[in-house]
Amino acid sequence: MPAKQVKVPVKKAAVKAGAGVEKAKSGWAGNGGWNRGKSRMLPFPAARTVVHKLKLKSKKEWKVWAKSGDRPLNIPSNPNKTYRNKGWTSMPDWIGKEGGYGAMLTFGEARLAVQKLNLAGVKEWREWCRAGKRPANIPSNPSRTYANSGWVSFPDWLGYPLTEVPGVV
Repeated sequence: MPAKQVKVPVKKAAVKAGAGVEKAKSGWAGNGGWNRGKSRMLPFPAARTVVHKLKLKSKKEWKVWAKSGDRPLNIPSNPNKTYRNKGWTSMPDWIGKEGGYGAMLTFGEARLAVQKLNLAGVKEWREWCRAGKRPANIPSNPSRTYANSGWVSFPDWLGYPLTEVPGVV
């Protein structure tokens, strides 16, 4: 019969202090030393392909799966942070909801749709978003969503030449 395991409470400060001494003795060079400064995460396209194969239907399902023990260590639990400026656009794109509810329009398509609204400025844009009139395929924060795929400015987004924007030369 195997021996019963007993959990012994250990203070975090003691663990950190002792671990530092052991690491120093062993020649530990920090996290950059063990993986030579390279990310352990898959590149964005490869990670997204893995996630698409899961056929998740929502952000909620993603969060449940990401917290489960099924998520490989080379797939980040917060892909929006890990892949910022490396291909990230939206959660629907990440989980593979192309063309369905939640799939974002391309920058050009979304900008054209917004410009047809003839909104008077950013304040009116925000009011329009809050009023529940914005379709799910147009982001409420286009500067973040389209940061790497065409975003210039709100005047550009709303369809105003820079010379028509008050205070902009």
